[in-house]
Amino acid sequence: MDGDGDLDVLLGGTVWFENPGNLCTAPDQRWKLHRIAADPTHDIAVADFNGDGRLDAVTRNQSEFGANAGHRIRVWLQQPDGSWQETRLECPHGEGLAVADLDRDGDADIVIGGIWFETLRQPGQVRWQPHRFADFHRNVTIAVADFNGDGRADVALAPSELAGQHCRLSWFEAPTDPRAGPWREHRLADPIEAVVHSLAAADFDRDGRIDIAFAEMHQGADPDEVGLWLNRGPGQLWEKLVVSTTGSHGLQVLDADGDGALDLFGANWSGPKQTIQLWRQRPRRTAEAAPGSSNRTPGAGLQRLRVSDNRRFLVTADGRPFFWLGDTAWWIRHLPPPLLNHYCSTRAKQGFNVIQVHCGFAVTNHAGVPAFLNNDPESLNEPFCRELDRLVAQAREHRLYVALVPM
Repeated sequence: MDGDGDLDVLLGGTVWFENPGNLCTAPDQRWKLHRIAADPTHDIAVADFNGDGRLDAVTRNQSEFGANAGHRIRVWLQQPDGSWQETRLECPHGEGLAVADLDRDGDADIVIGGIWFETLRQPGQVRWQPHRFADFHRNVTIAVADFNGDGRADVALAPSELAGQHCRLSWFEAPTDPRAGPWREHRLADPIEAVVHSLAAADFDRDGRIDIAFAEMHQGADPDEVGLWLNRGPGQLWEKLVVSTTGSHGLQVLDADGDGALDLFGANWSGPKQTIQLWRQRPRRTAEAAPGSSNRTPGAGLQRLRVSDNRRFLVTADGRPFFWLGDTAWWIRHLPPPLLNHYCSTRAKQGFNVIQVHCGFAVTNHAGVPAFLNNDPESLNEPFCRELDRLVAQAREHRLYVALVPM
């Protein structure tokens, strides 16, 4: 929050706690409290809305349980002197809030249930223009990601309140112009009780497609499911996987053990099962391909890469910045399988994430097989391509991308 390079904590209320630094050597230090406003909130997010390099905050209270305050969004712009400038946006009653760059113009927009607020920067000021994209339950949890791989940010919605009410869990496909619409709805669960108070988007099965994690609160009808909707690709039905039936309230996604497989972390806010729970994913090993064939898709298990919305860097399919650290391995095709595995394992341990491979003219593999028949670029040599597929699959097992350089 203060731009000093370490992570601070922002809480509804609205306050933030300043990280004192050096927590590894002095973990018991006190964190300094900074108050933004006396503003009870249910939802909170951060983004640099006005492009001044300082993180701002956006908050929203809820309308249920007597609060009756979810009809207003508050944007808090951080000022150079540490004060905060408030802007209020009127909206329908409800709860739920997220920030994402829906119009791909390089700044963060604000998303609630069925409406998104376009951030419009102007010299010395910023304003927001609402656009409706769906008719949905007024209380929602939200996840924003590119679910169909078209480079546009889609929106997933689920009903979050109240127990006994029902709606649906859907994702809405972003059109070419998110302002004009229409946004096509894809229903994953219909009906579903309005107790889905957790929704998160990530590539859980590492197939390059973004999946959805969800959790139902304990006050709903049993079972209180914690689970995944696995994205099987365009035109395919999503697969539901139930992880637990203990419920959870504010589910978080992380790789707790550093094994490359995403885990789930959370707890119910009250009720008989309030223990903090960690659900660890056990990565599935992929069977080796038989000689002369390949039963694996090269690159499966790694997220697809794309250019960021502001066109300045690469990001993974779920929007995380990707730092390209590549090893130039022009002649890697000359390595037989045992040495290839040793090479990939070594480069992965050294922190590389890309292997740059030459596969063009005057190239042969370890068995002397050329890339083209008679040096004709329109006549690919199938045995060479199979070996190249195995190279890509081997690199994938070590979480390495392969960049083919056809020179």
